[in-house]
Amino acid sequence: MLNPSKIQAIRKIMEEMPPEITEDCYVEAEQLAEKSIERFRDSLRKHWPDTYTEQACEYMEDSDIDYQKAESQRVFDAIFHRVKVERAFWIYDRQNSTEDAA
Repeated sequence: MLNPSKIQAIRKIMEEMPPEITEDCYVEAEQLAEKSIERFRDSLRKHWPDTYTEQACEYMEDSDIDYQKAESQRVFDAIFHRVKVERAFWIYDRQNSTEDAA
């Protein structure tokens, strides 16, 4: 479990993250989202696998443009947030290792 001061520091880093680092997070998240969308679709199919589930998934994937956009956005949002938090932890560790060395 993370200590409260580290959590607070991570939040501050995320709030003050420079635009160029946020852009790097965006690019990385896009790449990861493209790889993850199939796993997301598979999880929908396997949740309650029957004929209706299969037909519903096929319909949504092939015909429902709103669903496809929303699905892509959900996957991207989750991955983007994770990548941004990972980057904040990396920055935190770098800041603290520099302070320890000084």
